[in-house]
Amino acid sequence: MAESRSALNLQPISPGWHSLTVDTHVHTPQLAISNDGLLLFVPHPRYLFKEGAKKIYRTRNKVITALYPLHPAIAMVVIVCTIFMVVFSPREAWVRSGWLADAVWSVDEMIPFTHMLPLTYRLVYLSALVAFFVLLLIVTVQRMLLRVLLHYKYWIFEPFGKPSLVTKVWSVLLKYLYVKRGKQMLYSFQHALPGLVVPRVEDTVRRFLRSVEPVLSEEEFEKIRGESEYFLKHHAAKLQRFLKIKSWLSDNYVTDWWLRFVYLRMRGSIFLDSNYHCMPLLNPVEYPTNPLTRAANTLVQLLKFRQLLEWEQLDPIVVGGVQPLCMEQYKNMFSTTRIPHAEEDRLRHLSATESRHFAVYYKGHWYRLGAYTKDNKRTLTAYEFYVLLDHIVKDHDRLGLRDDTPDAHIAALTTEKRATWASAREQFFQMGVNHFSLSQIENSILTLILEDTLPEGIANRQHRAFVGDGRNRWCDKSVNVIVFPNGLVAGHCEHSWADAPPLAHCLEYVVLHEFLEKNWLPDGTIPADPDFNSNDLLVPERLRFHVDPELEKYVLTAHQGALNMAAELEVAHLCMSPGKIVAKKLKLSPDSFFQMVLQLAYYRDQKQFALTYESCMTRFFRQGRTETIRSLSNESKEFVLTFEDPAASEEDKLAALRKAVSAHGYYGKLCVSGQGVDRHLFALYIVAMGTETESEFLNSLIKMKWKLSTSQIPSRQISYWPKHTHTPNFHKVGGGFGPVTDDGYGVCYLFNDDDNVIVNLSAKTPAPNTDVNRFASNIESAYRDMCSLWKGDLTVAPKKDS
Repeated sequence: MAESRSALNLQPISPGWHSLTVDTHVHTPQLAISNDGLLLFVPHPRYLFKEGAKKIYRTRNKVITALYPLHPAIAMVVIVCTIFMVVFSPREAWVRSGWLADAVWSVDEMIPFTHMLPLTYRLVYLSALVAFFVLLLIVTVQRMLLRVLLHYKYWIFEPFGKPSLVTKVWSVLLKYLYVKRGKQMLYSFQHALPGLVVPRVEDTVRRFLRSVEPVLSEEEFEKIRGESEYFLKHHAAKLQRFLKIKSWLSDNYVTDWWLRFVYLRMRGSIFLDSNYHCMPLLNPVEYPTNPLTRAANTLVQLLKFRQLLEWEQLDPIVVGGVQPLCMEQYKNMFSTTRIPHAEEDRLRHLSATESRHFAVYYKGHWYRLGAYTKDNKRTLTAYEFYVLLDHIVKDHDRLGLRDDTPDAHIAALTTEKRATWASAREQFFQMGVNHFSLSQIENSILTLILEDTLPEGIANRQHRAFVGDGRNRWCDKSVNVIVFPNGLVAGHCEHSWADAPPLAHCLEYVVLHEFLEKNWLPDGTIPADPDFNSNDLLVPERLRFHVDPELEKYVLTAHQGALNMAAELEVAHLCMSPGKIVAKKLKLSPDSFFQMVLQLAYYRDQKQFALTYESCMTRFFRQGRTETIRSLSNESKEFVLTFEDPAASEEDKLAALRKAVSAHGYYGKLCVSGQGVDRHLFALYIVAMGTETESEFLNSLIKMKWKLSTSQIPSRQISYWPKHTHTPNFHKVGGGFGPVTDDGYGVCYLFNDDDNVIVNLSAKTPAPNTDVNRFASNIESAYRDMCSLWKGDLTVAPKKDS
């Protein structure tokens, strides 16, 4: 194997041709103007033909999605059968005479020139036209019924396992008329999902007041209640009216504003305050430890997932086999970059035709790695990726490239404040070598980071995955895939394009298919392709940056700032047993149970209560993203105080826990069904700003801090995940994010079935009141104490192999 690699006919890596202002790797017509004149690039006709074929295929997908659940093939069969029935029927048959035939012939008379056609031809097109409109009517009725069924949300509030008769009928109709009617496309249900309904403003204000009561003094609470009453009397009706009109004119009254004002208009650094990190598996024991092998296999699986998205062949997620989710966020997973601007960033997404390469970082240098062969006919195999990655490493070492030069720190600019980075980008990256190299990174499918450092311990590895060395994370890219020297894979992700569940779904696909295919040898390398030809490969290009003294100041300042932010972030990792089993034995929601663990732990840590943010999805609605479950409540406060009371019996503690879990679960159901508080209040605040309406109530609530920010990562989003992979090696680490406030905590957790719960914590070291290791210890003790409420057997039933 080693001998065959050393004999590969690959040329040394050299900088690409940077004077062109069009990218010849993008096989679409391009027009550019430079100082030398007008440059028109027309790709080879075979690429134009391919692009035309892709557009036809996408049109086909749109037709299939529009006709769902009726398949176009069935429609064609019905139309052809109708034509034969009409043409070969006798003149006196009902299809050739009577009121229906008269109506059709009257339509024919209104169409010019048809009288010149033979009678048989007229019968063919008229019968096809009638069949088409009948099918269109049937499809319209089916789609309307699907919309009506998907508007039903009362099932959310019913006890688990005890559906009402109406819900049973709803479930049967939805499942057997739609969900189980053949294979769905990615967006089959998309346009049938309901839009997010604007809640009653009185309900929102009432729920808000109830949620803040546990943290406010009596005087503070009376003040904000008075402000809310004034708001309801003088401002609410006008602002609510604007929101209702917006909800009628858009798919989702809050999502576009959430993207703009929460993400894209954020002017601080997104490095740790917006982005997040992920780590699919706890321990890559079942995977090769050769980082290039792992990277090559990962790239192949990512391209497969990308193709599923591109051709809309990925199965939509259907909760409980009945309720489909909005899949809109998947569109921007690949080939998406957040472009900095002075006041508001923008997301730039490229199609698969426009974005056909990866950007690879290795020891201070960036490379352009093609994802396709020279002739553009297919994506590269894992072995071909391995060869090219190995070539990058060897070429880097052969040339003795340094990693301490200013150009090696260029990615640190993406960790800067957005206006600063936008200014530097405008000043130094608009032409020449810098423009070309920047465009190659921003236009890539994603960035691949080959780490050369492997910290000890899971917490330290998560910290490294999140912050790197301050210069090797391109924070603007939708996804940075990180491969450590031991083959461990992680990710650093920009947040504006989507929330974590879509990416978690992608990573599940990658690690599962990589494990099932096992494309590696015992020595950790990849088996060679039998028909491998190095002439099929595009040699990677090393990207160069020209850093003058002024740009060097920007770069080094940004890098030092990134190092400072990284040093201030502390993380901790917990793996606690048992997992869901205790909550299930107590007949409680596992998520609500763990949220009460966090409330108890935070009280022990801080000796006070804090507003708690728990993210939940609203993807039962079109373009739905998230809502906030306010986990702190009067009931959770009472539970904590009862649990900490030495005089309280275990029966009292359990009763208080059940009451708190019930309140949390009900509020979570409100959020999932679109009746949450925070997105509605956020939208009201945006309207108030736009209409110059001054509201003390809205100003007060927007200033309240989330000192405890939490999120649960979903697991097993792939429906065909085999049960035999239920082993410790497949227990996930999940991911993490920075605290929302400098004096708060960030908590990301997931349940590995009944076995254990994984918790990843974060805090800022400058805060005098927080200590991430102390909080981790308090979570462990709180979890242990609450699990002790169950006195029965905790034996986990064995999993059956599939």
